[in-house]
Amino acid sequence: MSDSLRRIAAIVRADFLLRFRRPSTLVVFLLLSAFAYLWIPAPSTGRALIQIDGHRAIYNSGAIGLGTASLGMMFVGLFGYYVISNAIRRDIISRCGVIAASTPMRSGEYLLGKFCGNLAFLATFLNGFMLSSMAMLIVRGEAQIEPLVFVEQYLLLTPAAIIFVSAVAVLFESIPFLSGKVGDVFYFFFWMTFLGLAVGDQVSGGRMNWARCFDSADSVS
Repeated sequence: MSDSLRRIAAIVRADFLLRFRRPSTLVVFLLLSAFAYLWIPAPSTGRALIQIDGHRAIYNSGAIGLGTASLGMMFVGLFGYYVISNAIRRDIISRCGVIAASTPMRSGEYLLGKFCGNLAFLATFLNGFMLSSMAMLIVRGEAQIEPLVFVEQYLLLTPAAIIFVSAVAVLFESIPFLSGKVGDVFYFFFWMTFLGLAVGDQVSGGRMNWARCFDSADSVS
C-alpha cells in the first residue's frame, strides 16, 4: 500500500471510530433500525407497503427489500446529510485538523479520506437497517426470507444516494459560506428540488428526461 493510501485509510479509520464512539450515533442507529417496524404496516392492519393496480404486494423478500431500500435511500438523502455534515468542522473543533495539517498530506487526500469516511458511515447504517428489515420479515412476513434478494435490492437502490450525499457533505463543508447553518438550510431546499424533479419525471411518464440528471436514484428507473 502506498503512503497516500495509508494516509487516506488512517483518516477513514479515525473518522469511523470517532463517530461510533459517540452515544448519539447509537441512538440514531437504533431509531433507524426501529423505523423498519414503524414505517411498514403489519398485514393485519389492512394497510399495505406496496400496491399495484389495487392489489397488495405479498410481504416477501422482494417487496420488503424494495420498500425498505427505498425508504432507507430517502432517509440517507435527507437526514444522512445532517449526520455526516460536520466531519471537517469536528476536526477543527477537536483540533485534529491541526494534527492533520502538520503531516505531509495533500488537501485532496484529506478530502478523499473524509468522503470515504462518510461512505463507510452511511453504508454501515443502511446495513443495520437492512438487517432490521430482514428481522421484521421473519416476524411479519408471508414468505420465506431470501437474504440475497435483500442484498440485491439494496445494492440496486442505495449506492447512488450514499455517494451523492457523501460528496455533497464534503463539498459544502469545503465552501466557507455553506459550511455552517446556511449550508444546512440550503441543502434541505436543494434536496427537495431534486426530489421534486424526480417525482415530476415519473408523473409525466418520463417526458422530463433531463430531470434524470438530477436524480441520485436514477439507476432504478
